[in-house]
Amino acid sequence: MKQLFYIIVLMAAFMLPSCSSDKEEKPSFNLLKTLPDDATSITAFDIDSITTELNYTTNNIENRLDLLLYIKKAIDPTQIIYFISSDKEFITFHITDLSILNKTMTDKGAKISYSNDYKIYRFDALSLAVKGEQGWMMDGGINTDIINKFLRELQ
Repeated sequence: MKQLFYIIVLMAAFMLPSCSSDKEEKPSFNLLKTLPDDATSITAFDIDSITTELNYTTNNIENRLDLLLYIKKAIDPTQIIYFISSDKEFITFHITDLSILNKTMTDKGAKISYSNDYKIYRFDALSLAVKGEQGWMMDGGINTDIINKFLRELQ
């Protein structure tokens, strides 16, 4: 019951209109709509808040937090969701600038491949799949068939 409460609170937070001084309204990107039905341990977080609170910095990419720090100029740092599905851990996020993301990943030495219309960036310890404005991160290799299955279930 407690988990249901947190899910409802997270959904409400993402659905609230944001306050902005920009005259141009940008459409909201709802990551929660892309999570699979069996998703558990759903946690939304803001990368800036976490790294500031922990006084965390990095010089190389060894884990998911390191990678998020390196690409934070290319993503919305307030729209990041961690979840578990099919016994696998994922992080998904909204990409705001694909060119910055690509340059950062290339500069950091990611191996690039393509699968099922996804661009895959691979490091030794983790992978990032990108399609459109959304990124999906996993430890080790990433199977885009799993992501496509999530998205098909939503249609």
